[in-house]
Amino acid sequence: MLFEICYLSCATTHGASAATVWYVSAMFLVFPVFGLLLQTKNRNILKWVSFILPVLYYCYFGVSVHREYPHDLARAFCCMLIGTCISLSMDKIKQVCERVQSKLVLTLIEVACFAFTMIAAYRNSFGAMNLCLVAFIVSLGILFSGMSYTSSVQSSVMRWLGRLSLPMFLWNWTIASGIHTLAPSLPDAQKNRVVFRIVFDRSANHACSG
Repeated sequence: MLFEICYLSCATTHGASAATVWYVSAMFLVFPVFGLLLQTKNRNILKWVSFILPVLYYCYFGVSVHREYPHDLARAFCCMLIGTCISLSMDKIKQVCERVQSKLVLTLIEVACFAFTMIAAYRNSFGAMNLCLVAFIVSLGILFSGMSYTSSVQSSVMRWLGRLSLPMFLWNWTIASGIHTLAPSLPDAQKNRVVFRIVFDRSANHACSG
């Protein structure tokens, strides 16, 4: 409990009792290391580290949840590196596009990467999930660079999806735990349908009102 209160549960081999605490704890512990990495003077090192480490980690362990110590710390660190990689690649894409005027090519790559990620997620194709990380990084780098024909449209869509997904992430575990406690004899399929209906309705209202 002491580690939970101090947001240090990821520093132990027992992990967090509350699912929502683990990421806060991991961020609290690995963010100083991440901050030091950002201060490196050699930007090429930062570029390669921010791309290679997340790809190696997720390609080896996959996207399924590994909660054994120190996976929570590694996952949080790799998540921050993905954001860094997207930001750095965005600047590089701008420079390349200004030189070669390849807006159409970037648009095709962006749409193809988004389509691949969405199809793999919809079909629950875990064999392709490792490739989704690379496709996701590439597509977001192009999207946020503003150098494709679809950037303005997809940027609005991504903002709406962000407003939709955040409450889903925050509420699904709490609601699922409550339903499991109140109705333990309910079949799992019915529990999942109830959780999805409640979470999606609340999230959709939040996204539409934002």
